[in-house]
Amino acid sequence: MNGADPLDWLSQTLTRIAQGWPASEIEALMPWNFRSDAVS
Repeated sequence: MNGADPLDWLSQTLTRIAQGWPASEIEALMPWNFRSDAVS
């Protein structure tokens, strides 16, 4: 879906949430905004 590897997306998303990702920026964590080369 959306050209993203599900495991890469989930791993990056869970890491960012665990590191205190702000709730106001939750849209940036959606699969359609995923970039595998982004810094976690």
